[in-house]
Amino acid sequence: ALTAIPEAGKRFSQVRNFNVDIVKEISFSPYTRSELTPERMMEAARAMAERAQTSYEKAHDKLGRALARNVIANIHRDLGDLESAHQIYTENLAMYRTFGSRFGEAFCLSNLGDLMREEGRLQQAVTAYQEAMGLATAIGNRFGEGIYTTRLSEVHRAMGEYERALS
Repeated sequence: ALTAIPEAGKRFSQVRNFNVDIVKEISFSPYTRSELTPERMMEAARAMAERAQTSYEKAHDKLGRALARNVIANIHRDLGDLESAHQIYTENLAMYRTFGSRFGEAFCLSNLGDLMREEGRLQQAVTAYQEAMGLATAIGNRFGEGIYTTRLSEVHRAMGEYERALS
């Protein structure tokens, strides 16, 4: 089970590098500083993520494609397009399950939990975080367990369930 962690760590390191590349690309955009609005920055990031998704598809790299799609979903979420974000996260969850990436599945469930929390669907967020927690525990991902515990606690607090938030 622990052999999956280094590979997943390598992949998520690629996503971090991908995010740095997005910032570099935006900084060399044709817009002046005053013209570089958050919307234009998000659009540039989405375009780059879509190019990455296409590259991963050509390379038959399913995990890379799912990670690029996750960036696209995050951008939709940041721009307030929660429906598109939800659709992509749901499709990604099915993809992770198809190729057996429990790490990716937990990561995606956490994103769905975040989205549901933003939409006020707190009980569904709890369910998503609990599923993510179970997967993290099963594969020995202690870092993930910490993140999901914190998010669960935040939702329980928002629901007024202070005892559960503290446990």
